[in-house]
Amino acid sequence: MSGSIDRLENALMIMAHLVAERPDGAKFIPICKHLEAEIAKLRTTESYIDRMRRLAENGSGLAA
Repeated sequence: MSGSIDRLENALMIMAHLVAERPDGAKFIPICKHLEAEIAKLRTTESYIDRMRRLAENGSGLAA
């Protein structure tokens, strides 16, 4: 999943440059918000999967 996060972060960086550098950059803000939400969702899922793997392996990770 980190590959997906990396690609989304790269896309967000490109969009950030468009917002900052173009006079009409504000029109790209909804795309930036969507990318940020997708990144957060993937990180949450990745974190949850990691916790479940730790739990399955050695019984720890519930409080993490």
